[in-house]
Formats: sequence, C-alpha cells, structure tokens
Amino acid sequence: PTHIGKSYQLKSSPDLLNWTDNGTPITAAQTTHTITVNSPTNPTHFWQVTVTDLDDDLDGLTNTEESTLGTDPTRNDSDGDTLSDMAEILYFGNQDQDADGDSDGDSLTNGEEINTYHTNPILLDTDSDSLFDGAEILIHTTNPLNPDSDTDLMPDGWEITYSLDPNHAADA
Repeated sequence: PTHIGKSYQLKSSPDLLNWTDNGTPITAAQTTHTITVNSPTNPTHFWQVTVTDLDDDLDGLTNTEESTLGTDPTRNDSDGDTLSDMAEILYFGNQDQDADGDSDGDSLTNGEEINTYHTNPILLDTDSDSLFDGAEILIHTTNPLNPDSDTDLMPDGWEITYSLDPNHAADA
C-alpha cells in the first residue's frame, strides 16, 4: 500500500552499490499502485523503493504533517497572516498567532522577528547578550543574532552597561 502525501521511486541495482531509477516517481493519490518492469538479463538483480515525503508548498512541513496539523499543504501560509505554517508551528505550536502580535514583548512584531530580523519571536533576547531584540534593533543598532556585535570579546549588553560602544571594537 501507498500513503497519500508520499512519493515512491522504484530503483534497481546489479551490485547493491550503483542504483538506477526505473520510471518516474509515483505520487500517491490512492492506496494501491502497480508497477510493471521488464526483468533484467542479469540473473542477480536487486530492487528497492525509495519513499519521500512531499512538501508541495515548500514551507518545511510535509504534506502528511500539514494534513495532521490541519494546515493547507498547497499554501505555505494557510491562514494568510504572512507567517509561514512552519514558522507558526515551530515557534508557537499552532496557527493562533499573527504577524502583528508581539509574543515576547520586545517591541518587535512576530512578523518582523520571523520575516525580517530572523530573531526568535518567543525570546526577548535571541542572542542572550542581556539586550532585548527590540532594543538591539531600534535603539543600539547592534546585531540581535550575535552577542558581541563588534567582535571585541565583550557582550553587547555588558558594553552598554559600562558606557562602551557595542558597535566599535576600538573603545575597549
């Protein structure tokens, strides 16, 4: 039997080392498929079927996962809020958040954190440097993904606390 949401490819090999695709992959749309192949002339021949999960909308969730979660496997943003299904499931575990919300209270919206700055929308301080992500972007212009924006071996938050410039290594 086959499973909807998966692709099946028949392969053959004369030596278990070199595999060749036989025909085109079958995308399961029903539970049973029949494949007819010509027998090879070599009496010793091996066969295998490789199974691949499909991700039709390229959002990082397989069609099977989307079916289980109740999202649309043909749209990478099933609820149309500009947050991909994968991002919503990864960060929030559901589709109940929206791009305009600020789940961690750091003054950046979920959409800005996920789509623009690539910070974590459920952590106040993605890089753990003692500066909230919003403060790094909106006030200090430091990198919220790097705890030491100027690479001087002093964390950005520490530099701010001691009136140093976290964007200028020479002030150390």
